[in-house]
Amino acid sequence: MPEGTITSLPVRKSKSAPDTFKGDYRDIGIFWDHFEVLCDEKNVLRDEHKCNGLVRYCSRGVRETLEGLKAFTDKDYNELKREFIDLYDKDREKKRYRLKDLQALVKKWKKKKITNLETFKRYSM
Repeated sequence: MPEGTITSLPVRKSKSAPDTFKGDYRDIGIFWDHFEVLCDEKNVLRDEHKCNGLVRYCSRGVRETLEGLKAFTDKDYNELKREFIDLYDKDREKKRYRLKDLQALVKKWKKKKITNLETFKRYSM
C-alpha cells in the first residue's frame, strides 16, 4: 500500500472522520484513538501529514491553539500529541473529587495569588 498523505484522510464531518474535537477533556481519548486508527488505515506515516491532518478535525479554537504550539510548527507529531493531551487535560477524566477535597483546596489557596501559568497549573493539580 502506498504511503498516505493528508489527502488520504477523510473530509471533516464525513462518515469515517472523527467527531470534531472541541476541547472537552471527556472526548480526548476517543478522539485520539479514532485519529490514530484512521492514520494507520490510510497509511499516513509522516509527522507532517499527521500534524496537518489532526487540526483538520478540531474546532477553530482548538485548531488555532494547536497551530501556535512549537511542536506543530516543527511537525513533531509525538510531541504535539503529548502537549495536546497535557493541554486538554486527559488525566482529569480519571479524577473525581469530594466536597472535603474542594474545601481543603480552598483553604490551601485562598491567600495565594495566581500570577502566572506555572502557579495556575500547581493550583489546578
